[in-house]
Amino acid sequence: VGVDSNGLGLYICQGIITAHGGRLWADSSLDSGSVFSFTLPMHQGQDTIGESTFLKQSGTTHRLAQSISSKLERQQLEDRLTRAGLLNELNHRKIRWQPFRLSLLLR
Repeated sequence: VGVDSNGLGLYICQGIITAHGGRLWADSSLDSGSVFSFTLPMHQGQDTIGESTFLKQSGTTHRLAQSISSKLERQQLEDRLTRAGLLNELNHRKIRWQPFRLSLLLR
């Protein structure tokens, strides 16, 4: 449609989707354009690290090592913290005015 592009958008999307275990594909036809689709897996089950183990290994102070920029990543983090029992612990600390820092190792 007369828009100049360097083609990085699709490449970046492919990287993000693949990193999350998903798949990206395109369907194209002449004079109709392209439709890009993707799938992402839904993760279910329990995390193996429980609240008490986590707190024993790292103490009561946790450092936030990386900013979470996208809504999807924030939601995934919240889901994992909830499954590990940590979200409730962090909320209790907030209510009791007990400061905390959280370390995240993202792979």
